[in-house]
Amino acid sequence: MKKNIIILIILMFAGITKTYSQVTHAKYTEFKQIKKRPLLVVVHEVNQKYIDKLNKKIAKSKRAKRIEKWKKEIEDEKNAVNDYNTLIKEMVPKYLNYHPKVIYMTAKEFNKNYKKLKRERKYTVLWLSNSKRTFENNHGFLEETKLGIPTINYSRIEKGKIKVDYSFYIPYFGKDYGKLNKTNMDLTFRLMQQHIDYIVKNKKKKYAFVKKYATEQAKKNCKKLAGKDLYIAKEMLDKKTKPSVLSTNYKHGKVHVISEKELRKIIDNKEDKAVAVLFPYAIARSSIGVGITITKTGIMNAKIILNPSDGTIYLIRGVKSGEFFDGKFRPREFKKYGKCKK
Repeated sequence: MKKNIIILIILMFAGITKTYSQVTHAKYTEFKQIKKRPLLVVVHEVNQKYIDKLNKKIAKSKRAKRIEKWKKEIEDEKNAVNDYNTLIKEMVPKYLNYHPKVIYMTAKEFNKNYKKLKRERKYTVLWLSNSKRTFENNHGFLEETKLGIPTINYSRIEKGKIKVDYSFYIPYFGKDYGKLNKTNMDLTFRLMQQHIDYIVKNKKKKYAFVKKYATEQAKKNCKKLAGKDLYIAKEMLDKKTKPSVLSTNYKHGKVHVISEKELRKIIDNKEDKAVAVLFPYAIARSSIGVGITITKTGIMNAKIILNPSDGTIYLIRGVKSGEFFDGKFRPREFKKYGKCKK
């Protein structure tokens, strides 16, 4: 199965001015209601207008390279839709099987029936979105960022699309930012369930940030890293980073630099190991320059070390403003990874 579903471009920079993070709006008491409702799962469908447009270009063109490019775009569009729908239909019965009924519905069908379904107030909805942020530009007008974060949303239908009950930004492992695959989807749903269980068990009220949960878990579990080797994808390392330096600075065990494919295999097999994962947690904006201001937008990343076998989070770094826009691990960070915060 081809698993590159959403391709996004990341702009890297430092010096942020504003951030926006994923947040839980539902209270711990409301998750019982959320889980008891029938579940509406919004699946994707091929953008026929887009395909028709490309087919018209193909019919008019005589340039072989352009025709080949457009045909590939059509194929990618169809594969992306098919792959996402296959993945979501695998995740739902695996992790959300407590709902009394599951109904799969295309976005077109959902939008057509939305007002009626919303009035009934009896459904929970699961859908994929590309979370973006609205900023005030230099002229005082609001504008939406072009860059977004793939997000799984899980919410009561009457809550709408702004203050959803629960959302989770999809993690990645190197160069696969913005691409959905079985590994990051499965990890997303596993960690979602762990976080929701944590909210209910600890009676958390509104605004239970995912990054706050990860930070609390890391503080609790860090000492369990003792004697554990770390497995990290070479695609996560800065070009100047030497693996030998990482092993010297990492005090818990050895550091094994492997390919992204090998790392995903460890996660898929739920092996009892410590692995490095990148979690996007905010969209931020930076303004650079004197006189003429250049504004850029980027993704803020948390760097997390966890255990694929049970989802234990050992360490997290990068949840302070201004850190880690590029999602690359550097040698100096591993000196801090070698110590557990008290």
